Amino acid sequence: MPMMSIDIETSSEADLNKVQSSGYLNHASTRCLFLAYHVIGTPGRPQLWCEGDPVPYAIKGHVADGGSLTGWNVIQFDRIGWRLLLVPLGFPEAPDDCWKDSMHLAAAANLPRSLDGCAKAVGLQFQSDLKDSRRIKRVTNANLTPIPDKVRTILTEPERFDLRLVDDLRWLADRCVQDVELEEQNLTRLPPWPDMHPWLAMPAVDRRINDRGVLIDVPLVQGMARAAAMETTRLDGEMARLTGDAVARTSTVNQLKKWLVSRGVDVPRKDGRKGEEDEQLDLGEESDDGPESATEKGSAYRLRKNDIANLLAGELPDDCRSALFMRIEAAKASARKLTKMLTVADGWGIIRNAKVLMGAQATGRWSSTGAQLDNMVRDAFAKDYEAIAEKNGLDAKRDKSAVKKLAAGMLATAIEVGRTGDPDLIRTMYEAPRKDLQGRVRIEGVLPWISRMSRRTIAAPQGQVFLNGDFSNIQARIPVWLAGQQETVDAFARGEDVYRQQASPVYGLPPEQLSAEQRQIGKVMRLFLSFMAGPKAFIPACMIYGISIPEDRARMFVNLFRETNKPLVDFCDANLAAAMAAVQNPGQQFHVPPIGIISWFTYGDCLCCMLPSGRLLHYWHPRLSQGYWQDGTPKRTLDLTVDFVKGPFVYRRTLWRGIAIQNLCCAIEADLLADALVNMDRMDLPVRIHVHDSASATVDEDRAEVLMPRFKEAMLDHPAWVRGLPVAAEVDISARFG
Repeated sequence: MPMMSIDIETSSEADLNKVQSSGYLNHASTRCLFLAYHVIGTPGRPQLWCEGDPVPYAIKGHVADGGSLTGWNVIQFDRIGWRLLLVPLGFPEAPDDCWKDSMHLAAAANLPRSLDGCAKAVGLQFQSDLKDSRRIKRVTNANLTPIPDKVRTILTEPERFDLRLVDDLRWLADRCVQDVELEEQNLTRLPPWPDMHPWLAMPAVDRRINDRGVLIDVPLVQGMARAAAMETTRLDGEMARLTGDAVARTSTVNQLKKWLVSRGVDVPRKDGRKGEEDEQLDLGEESDDGPESATEKGSAYRLRKNDIANLLAGELPDDCRSALFMRIEAAKASARKLTKMLTVADGWGIIRNAKVLMGAQATGRWSSTGAQLDNMVRDAFAKDYEAIAEKNGLDAKRDKSAVKKLAAGMLATAIEVGRTGDPDLIRTMYEAPRKDLQGRVRIEGVLPWISRMSRRTIAAPQGQVFLNGDFSNIQARIPVWLAGQQETVDAFARGEDVYRQQASPVYGLPPEQLSAEQRQIGKVMRLFLSFMAGPKAFIPACMIYGISIPEDRARMFVNLFRETNKPLVDFCDANLAAAMAAVQNPGQQFHVPPIGIISWFTYGDCLCCMLPSGRLLHYWHPRLSQGYWQDGTPKRTLDLTVDFVKGPFVYRRTLWRGIAIQNLCCAIEADLLADALVNMDRMDLPVRIHVHDSASATVDEDRAEVLMPRFKEAMLDHPAWVRGLPVAAEVDISARFG
């Protein structure tokens, strides 16, 4: 069927960046000013409809004939705007299935998600003066630029209106037309959408999940937001008192750096070179690894999460240690997330269009927009059944029912406490000392507890419950499967606790005698060191799980892991070698030993990795060059540098072996999750939210037990390429997202 490219321009008193697309387009003041349209492949420039014009016959006929509508970000913006703003003006209803989003193609190819950024990346020319972001904000903000009449009237009778307004509207019309032209030109240069199961069905499934949205417990979010604000104020006062007013607030990072240096702390300098294995790896937890924030500018020193974790692992004056812990607590992203959740939720407390298909372009995993639902910390205190069992003298497997009942009671109490908004009550009930491996005590306070509760703010509708499912240890299973490390693969398949087995030589104890806390070391080793993290990157990884270790002990853990997982280390080296060989030998395909289900090749100026599913990962502009170690000495091997995309930015970085293997594992995880989501959609199990390796569907409470086996089947029913990977899933029933 023919495809018509469209773009709409709107005006509103609402702030799109704050309330997101649903809130913006549903706002009473929002109106459609222009619609540019053009049937792809036909001659001529795009046509322009203005507010006040009759509905174009070309659009009526195209929709009536079953033609598709395409554009940039049309699924989450133009499609909704069409229904809310244009259909009331007489435009035809456009079925959801007729919409195709060109932005998805850019994301799948690891190119910028913005129209302008993608156009630049593929070498397109356009009028840059039509891309003035400050002007577009002014013209479309009805608070700054009121539009007193229909656009067609203003353009037809310009002498009656302010000349600046007329000029702005003409400029906006030209911009709208150019965007349609740019979208069409981008389409001719982008690789096609993955032509395979389950990705062919994924845009439609993703759209239905986003339209369904997630319900938040508004009283709980409001209560925890109040508690977080009060606790942050208290911490600011504590910081000022502790530092003798040298640091006014926990957020004044430059003041904190200056004070730490004055106390003799070796704060890292910004010009310090970082080795590859010191790179922070992403496990989907809260992170702050983006561009330098405003609080970091104007200082010669660096104090980010990794730096703080490394400092805390060493010897520090007590007041400096306390100040750094206060900085960690006050910087919790989940505490800030609460107010954003309230802003983007609609009048029924539902957040829609939060998930971004192919949002992590390098791997194909989803990301989030608005409330950032993907980086919510897991609710450890009510989800870690082993720790609950140990605390109550039970066996996590034998007494599973009793442990789950205890966890449910703990969660119900926590929700009621959170709704009070009283930080002192939270502190009384949940503040607890935590000892690190050196026996030093840290008090876990209010903000970490609020952070851990963030997932539990997502609730099932009344009369329904969540079927929560996640792939068991999937980030630890995939690397050893790819590496052909059969002994560990078989241990996972038998249901053995591989985390305990990994931690056993660390403590010199049999796996079954390790405590839940000691087991955590094995978990962090498996999750992070499988991606070749070095000692300095392993320290902040441990910090995520409340473990503080010095660098010499971290180095011991790294060496122990690599000694006991040599096939995995060899695979990581072979994988990078295959990628480099593909760059050196264009047109040839190089399979990665030992099992050969990963391969690399280049076409044009793009390095491609073929996954077991057949999907491709794209790395643009690969180059081999002489690399250097942290001390400045040259490496024996060359560095492979490629373009990486982060938000609107494209930058170059080394594709070192840790990033390469992590990208593989995250991409395979995305393939598995996509397959499960398509299965659930086909089985009429309405998914509300999914995060990395987990998915949750809402069902009627009285049918949950009956539907649980079907839900688990949807997670485990995979195509042939998964053969040999010991995929397992844990499924439970809960009134909250887990």
